[in-house]
Amino acid sequence: MNLTIYIPNHQELLVSVGQDVDLKSPFLKKSSPTNAVLKISESLGFRPERIFKFLKKFVGETVKKGELLAEYKTFLSSKQFVSNFEGLIKEVNHQTGTLLIETATDQKNIIPCFFQGTVIGIDGNLLQLQVNELVKYQTQPQKTYTGGQVTYHKDKNKLTEETISNKFICVEEIKLFDQVKQETLGANGFITLSDLKKETKLPKIKIKKIEDFKQILDGHLPYCITGEDDTTIYFYA
Repeated sequence: MNLTIYIPNHQELLVSVGQDVDLKSPFLKKSSPTNAVLKISESLGFRPERIFKFLKKFVGETVKKGELLAEYKTFLSSKQFVSNFEGLIKEVNHQTGTLLIETATDQKNIIPCFFQGTVIGIDGNLLQLQVNELVKYQTQPQKTYTGGQVTYHKDKNKLTEETISNKFICVEEIKLFDQVKQETLGANGFITLSDLKKETKLPKIKIKKIEDFKQILDGHLPYCITGEDDTTIYFYA
C-alpha cells in the first residue's frame, strides 16, 4: 500500500528512493536566515543622514564576507567598512546610519521524518511511501499537517514519560488533569472523539464518526499522518 507525503517548498530533501525511513531519519534541511545590523556611520565617524554618499553597495545587492561596504575619506585619512557577513542587503537606514543584511548562515534546521516506511518514489513535492497496512478516516477540520507514532490510552492507564513522549495520544475523551500531564510528559498531539477540556498548542485531531473511532481503537495501528486535506487522517503500519 502507498501513502503520499507532501514535501514543503524551498527545503532540501534528505531522503532518497529505496530508503527505509523511521521517525529518527532526517527528512528536510531548512536554512535559518538571520539579520545583521551594521553600524556604518558610527564606525566610520560621519553623520547618519550622509550614509548613502559613502556606501559601495545598496539595497537588493548581495554581499560577500570581506567585501567593501562603505568608504569615508577626509583630507587626512581614509576609513573603510568591510562586511563580516555574507548575505543580501535588505535596508539602508539614513536615520541611524545602519545597514541591514539578511545573512545566509551555516546554521541549518534538520527536520526529522514524521512518517515511517520505504520511500518508493519522489515526484516534485510528492513522496510515495510504501507501508504494510493503511486505513483512512474522516476528521473534523484541522489545520496541522503532521504525523507520528500513536499510543492508545484509557483513563485508568498509568501515564508515564515512556508511554507518552513524542507520541500522539488516542483516547475517546481526555480529562483536564490528564491533558495537562500528557502535555508535560512531551505528547506530540491528541486524537480524540470529544473536544479537549483546555486549549493547546499541540496538534489536535477530532475524529468525525463514533464508529470510525471504535475501529481506530480496535485496529491499534502504530502510526498516523494527516491527509491531503484538512478533514482526513491515515492510520498505518
